[in-house]
Amino acid sequence: MNTLLSMRIFCTVAELRSFTATADRFNMAHSAVSKHVAMLERRLSARLLNRTSRHVSLTEVGAQYLEQARRILESIDEMEGSVRNTAIKPSGLLKISAPPWLVNDDFVGVLAGYRRSYPDVDIDIDIDRIERNASHEYGDLDIAIRITNTPGEGMIAQHLATLTFRLVATPAYLDSRGRASKAADVDGWPLLHYSAYSNDGTVVFRSGDRVTFKPIMRSSSTALLYHAVRAGIGPAFMPSTMVERDVAEGRLEHVLPEETASPMKLYAIYPRRPYVSAKVKSFLKFLETAYA
Repeated sequence: MNTLLSMRIFCTVAELRSFTATADRFNMAHSAVSKHVAMLERRLSARLLNRTSRHVSLTEVGAQYLEQARRILESIDEMEGSVRNTAIKPSGLLKISAPPWLVNDDFVGVLAGYRRSYPDVDIDIDIDRIERNASHEYGDLDIAIRITNTPGEGMIAQHLATLTFRLVATPAYLDSRGRASKAADVDGWPLLHYSAYSNDGTVVFRSGDRVTFKPIMRSSSTALLYHAVRAGIGPAFMPSTMVERDVAEGRLEHVLPEETASPMKLYAIYPRRPYVSAKVKSFLKFLETAYA
């Protein structure tokens, strides 16, 4: 049997969870679909699917094989499309990792627009991976959205935007602490500190002024620090996009309205491969347009 055809049939069975529906899609007999899957299982010496009279599900090995098979088939389709000079329609599962502070109306708007344009692409977004100290563990991701200058070996980093981080606190906190007018005024202040930054609490502002804060709470969770600063525990550096609504509505204030921390660059990172899948290329174009 044709191994590539068997892989396509297996992927379709896994997607539809049905041998009958797969047979209809490929216009072949139900028994032929079963033979293709059985051939793959014999070839791999592993069961890929659990079958009952009413239900089809992936085994653990089957789920692992499905991810690899999808990538192989996508690469083949892209290669053939490139040779024929034809466009491949984006489809399949797009696996993305994004930082928690990017979860806002603008980013959801990008996702909504992308889904309207490419309804055959399903999206799986991992929001917690960065904050599990796995910022450079890409695994089976298609695209990782990161603030980094070291994307990792075998990866491509496409610059999306330059971000600003603002020092913010609640009005009540600043009423009791006093408001600063220049960077030197906040030297020695308490800070809710993102643990991926320097341990000593030293921050360099865009102006070049260097100050050292006293971290009173550390966390790898941006979301936790965001809620902590809103609770009035202390000031924190937050991405502007994460707190702009709070500032506009008076829940938070910029401690130094004219200052930001040194700008950081946001990248879309994806594996370096001979052929980039249509779903990845189309989503990268959407991101590039959104952050232009």
